[in-house]
Amino acid sequence: MKDYLTLSRPLPMVPTVILLALLLGLGVWQISLAERAVALNRAWRAQASAPPMEDLPPPAESGLVRNRKMKLMGRFRHGESIRLPEKSGGREGVELITPFVLMGGARVLVDRGFVARDTHEAADLPIGAVFVEGEMRPIPPALAEAMAKKKEGTEKSYPLMLVAGARPVNTAWPRPRKPEPPYANPHGYYAMIFVLLALALGLLYFFSQAKAKED
Repeated sequence: MKDYLTLSRPLPMVPTVILLALLLGLGVWQISLAERAVALNRAWRAQASAPPMEDLPPPAESGLVRNRKMKLMGRFRHGESIRLPEKSGGREGVELITPFVLMGGARVLVDRGFVARDTHEAADLPIGAVFVEGEMRPIPPALAEAMAKKKEGTEKSYPLMLVAGARPVNTAWPRPRKPEPPYANPHGYYAMIFVLLALALGLLYFFSQAKAKED
């Protein structure tokens, strides 16, 4: 009876070697990306202890303050807030995003944090000129989509948003989130997959050659 668990003919050498080189090259590439992400996140943690900046550059130069701590003074426009469905600690609620008008007139969206839907406590709504401190982050796709639908009060907002980092006074809501490292790093996992695939292919080639010699 034919054994279907073994190859009936050996794998050709040249295509196998090319595929092995490709898989190992992809693995090395992913390792380099992983090292770069680690270095960028290390730099982000180092600058987290630096004093916050207080002046935003022009929108065209917003990349200069990406992932930087900022302390801005202005007024919230609570009536123009965006509430994105969110879950935190097993509770349903919303992420409260509110336009913040700086003293110079620029508008910055501020992610004030999570508000539980079943809470009986009112969210803190500061009135008048206040300081807001946090970290400048890219606007996530879900918020960009909500902005496109809402339009009012968001069309002239700064290209980055401020993720607030201080808890409001005398209230439990909203609850600011601690920013995660800005650079995702799944590359070590991908590198392992490519290396394992290369190993499997190498073993498959070896056993196919051994089987051919036996035959």
